[in-house]
Amino acid sequence: MTAQTSAGYTLSIGTTATNPSGDTYTLIGEVTNVSAFGKSYQEVTHNPVANRETQKFKGAYNSGTMTIDLAMDVGDAGQEDVLTALDSDSLYNFRLEYNDSEGSHGSYRRFKARVMTYTENPGQVNNVVTAQIQLGIQGAITRVAAA
Repeated sequence: MTAQTSAGYTLSIGTTATNPSGDTYTLIGEVTNVSAFGKSYQEVTHNPVANRETQKFKGAYNSGTMTIDLAMDVGDAGQEDVLTALDSDSLYNFRLEYNDSEGSHGSYRRFKARVMTYTENPGQVNNVVTAQIQLGIQGAITRVAAA
C-alpha cells in the first residue's frame, strides 16, 4: 500500500461493551477533521555527574486525546450517542476506519475513550453550524488490517 488520502474515512461510536471487537458501532455523521492521536511517553532523565551525559528513559504514557470537528446534526444517531456518552464516566468503544480497501472493510483503529467535550459553534451568517468533540483515549489503540 502506498500513500493515501483521508477521503472516505469514517468514525463510529460503540457501546461500553468490554470486548470492542464484538461491539455494534454507529457512524458519527458529518465529520470534517480528526486530529493526530496516539501513544506518547513522558521523558525521564538522569544526569550522572561522572560523565555529564543526560540519560533518557521512558516514563508513564498517555494514549492521547483525539479532537473531532464536524457539522452539527441534531438528527444524527452517532452524534446523539456521543452526547449520551458525554454525560457518562464510562469508556466507550470507537472505530476509525480508513478507505484503503476494495474488500469488506478498510484498515481501522479501535480504541476505548471517554467523551470529554462536545462544544457547539454557531459561527457567522455564511458558516455551517459546527461542533467539536474531544475523546480522552484510554488503553491500547488496536490496528486491524484491511480485508
